[in-house]
Amino acid sequence: QVDFAHREVGGGIFFRGCNHEEIRFCCCPELVVSMLVCGNIGEHEALIISGAERFSESADQGFALKFGGDYTDVSPKDENGSFLSTIVALDALRFDKKLKNPNGVQLAKPTFSRELDKAYAGFMNGPFGGTSHY
Repeated sequence: QVDFAHREVGGGIFFRGCNHEEIRFCCCPELVVSMLVCGNIGEHEALIISGAERFSESADQGFALKFGGDYTDVSPKDENGSFLSTIVALDALRFDKKLKNPNGVQLAKPTFSRELDKAYAGFMNGPFGGTSHY
């Protein structure tokens, strides 16, 4: 699966966020360990996390986020019992109306290439699902 992440791994899970990445980290608390061992995602990097188990459902998002109940992860496992799940975290640049020319910046060759390279890293190994599937 692909985690459209903040450059700071885990986003604002503890302080300022309740969106896709933060919800994913709440449902799979083992992902929080990546915040301890990984720095920010670099300009030419994607983060691959393997073996995380999902423990809970979520209800709603944003600051209305709630525990949605227990979840039994039925993902395939290897011969040692480790989950065969893989999450690829990649950060995207933010282009909003605060920029003078967001389309010009977004479509500039270096910026466009960066975004395509990150997307390729996230999707190159098969049909991954986005973070909207928890």
